[in-house]
Amino acid sequence: MYSALKVIFVLLLFYTISFGQTDSAIFLQSYEFNAVDGGTFYESVVDDFTPAFTGLIGSVVLYQCFDTAQPTSIYLEITKDIGDNNPNTATRIFANSEDASYVSTGDSINSLEIFEVTCNFSLPVFVQVGNLYWLEVGLVFNSFAVYQEPVVFGSQMWYFQGGQYHSFSESRDSFFDLLTPVALERNSWAAIKNSFN
Repeated sequence: MYSALKVIFVLLLFYTISFGQTDSAIFLQSYEFNAVDGGTFYESVVDDFTPAFTGLIGSVVLYQCFDTAQPTSIYLEITKDIGDNNPNTATRIFANSEDASYVSTGDSINSLEIFEVTCNFSLPVFVQVGNLYWLEVGLVFNSFAVYQEPVVFGSQMWYFQGGQYHSFSESRDSFFDLLTPVALERNSWAAIKNSFN
């Protein structure tokens, strides 16, 4: 009886992790060069998002350009809005510097090449459909977050300075996509199954 229960639990866990999320994008505010209006260089920028479905965020795709070498990691923070549409009062649910990988888009602004930047979260972040969240992206010295104008989605981007967030005087939105984690591979499934022996 105990063995049968273990098998059922493992099968349910495997199904939930592997098949619970059918889409790879939990939020899209995708890059289009024709919509690029410029780049901003504050300590960090924050933009809002509302998930398309309840699930896990496994990675983020950003768009930045650099005056110097690209950083090996980027600070990312996700907070949940408390209902006032203000990142200063939001509740933090994730914060960490994550490794970054870079691919050139082939585009440039002000003679600076625009890169697609991918960061995989060290721990997937759980978000729920219908809630408003904020994604903060830290910017290293001489790096620029690419933005679009006018605002297309939700609220506009904010910048961090002097210990708090400030709303830009102009309407701006960043480009970013939030993706679900990669499904479990066969060897991960075997490790889960063996852990019950």
